[in-house]
Amino acid sequence: NPTNLRLAYKVIGCHVVVADVDERREQYIFLISYLKRRFPDADPMSISEIPNLHEIYQETHEVFVWLDKYLDEEHKLQFIDFMVDLAFHNEKLSRREMNLIYSAGSVFGISRNEVKSILTMRYKFYQDKRRREQEHRRKTRATRRPSVNLKKQALRILGLEPNVTDF
Repeated sequence: NPTNLRLAYKVIGCHVVVADVDERREQYIFLISYLKRRFPDADPMSISEIPNLHEIYQETHEVFVWLDKYLDEEHKLQFIDFMVDLAFHNEKLSRREMNLIYSAGSVFGISRNEVKSILTMRYKFYQDKRRREQEHRRKTRATRRPSVNLKKQALRILGLEPNVTDF
């Protein structure tokens, strides 16, 4: 049933977000956009309805058992991927997030080593992504600097002071 599956994604997604101690708004937005893509025919959802789900559905184990019963192996791995992406969305993985992911893997019959492998690959992906973004910012700043130096050089050629405003 797609409605129950969507609810399972919402509940577990909420638990993953709440397990993080940092800023959660971006993770909530990621969760909502993921659910819109995954369940395009479902009613729209607001960010305000998500945070309370972890209080209403406190037992994640029951949700994992339900998913284990109705998902095939491929979809179980997709669900683990969803949890990992959501957990790493802020580029950090808390102990509580990791425990939720390992719990899902355990219920789904996915070995701890396989879950660890998924976490490691995703960690490396996000680490590379952060490195590329930092490199891009560094290059962007570096390309802006010469224009200031060129202005100073032009003023020097004209025999003007670098702090001159009219010419």
